[in-house]
Amino acid sequence: MKAARAVALAILLLTFAALATWLAAFVAFAPLAAAQLSGASPRFGIGASPQSGGVGASSRFGIGTPTPDGVVAIKAGKVVDPETGKAAANQIILVEGRRIKEIGPNVAIPSGAKVVDLSRATVLPGLFDAHTHLCMTVIPKRDAGNYYFTTLLDTTAYRAIEGVANGQAMLQSGFTTVRDVGNAGNYADTALREGIEHGWVQGPTIINAGIIISVYGGQFHLQPEKKDLATPEYLFADTRDEMRKAVRQNIHFGAKVIKIVVDDQDYIYSADDIRFLREEAHATGLKLVGGRLLPGPAGPASFLMYESASGERFTVYTAKAETEATQMRYTKQDSNGALFWADRGVGYVVSGGSDRERLMQVARIVYDQAEKNGS
Repeated sequence: MKAARAVALAILLLTFAALATWLAAFVAFAPLAAAQLSGASPRFGIGASPQSGGVGASSRFGIGTPTPDGVVAIKAGKVVDPETGKAAANQIILVEGRRIKEIGPNVAIPSGAKVVDLSRATVLPGLFDAHTHLCMTVIPKRDAGNYYFTTLLDTTAYRAIEGVANGQAMLQSGFTTVRDVGNAGNYADTALREGIEHGWVQGPTIINAGIIISVYGGQFHLQPEKKDLATPEYLFADTRDEMRKAVRQNIHFGAKVIKIVVDDQDYIYSADDIRFLREEAHATGLKLVGGRLLPGPAGPASFLMYESASGERFTVYTAKAETEATQMRYTKQDSNGALFWADRGVGYVVSGGSDRERLMQVARIVYDQAEKNGS
């Protein structure tokens, strides 16, 4: 009898323990499940995903938990206006959802809005970085300062995690938008961008390039026995069909800008090749970016696609020149004009459009930039 009672008591205790465990699990995971169903992400104090109308700003300043209506009023001690170069004091910034609706000293704060007090701080518009590689961190001692070794040692998954850390560091440093131009393994940059957009992690708005498109070899110099070691870091595209396929592959896997390089091989894309790639990108609303303005030890020639504020597009080529200096010359074929000259052993070509005076203006911008870079 005593044995039977002991068994019954043990069963009863186990039943209560199981119920307690289930209840604890329900309490722990019910908020997460509810957040998932509603589209919010409670993991990092972000407050809400972009789809749910959250502000998406860093919780470091208490902005990350939106009101039911997604309205936030920021009381700023000073607000910097880059257009005027001045700072206005005692401003109120009214944010609705993901947009700044109004800024001024007498902005009415709606009832129920979340108020963030930055009255002792200076607020400025988010910074933009147009050339980042968030999903690559070269470790000098391990990689001998050569990112080729980095690509061999770090997996795409690991580099996506690096991207999370680098993205958070960029955001906390004031950069709210970055153009991430490749070197992200097998589309770690797309995974990072989507993770930020869905609210799983904090980070800036990302315009990512996917895999860099290049002539054979990319920016590496391979050996025949290991000729595949440049993938997936680069998409080799030498023929027009390969170029079209590379652009479309990147778009299919989440690229928001197309990046190409031509500055590290003895053979480079021609002007017609670049125009072809540009048109393929523009056909789906994406822009083309790539190359370096000035030649360096990595390659004999480079290019820059220059686009003015009004949408004019110019192609800038630079290469080593046999002569130290030449006068600037103008040539025109059909509706396309070009200026070319040499200075201190560097040759320049600026093409696009037939307006000679406009080409001269762009040429001056190119030359001034070369001066700043120490050409």
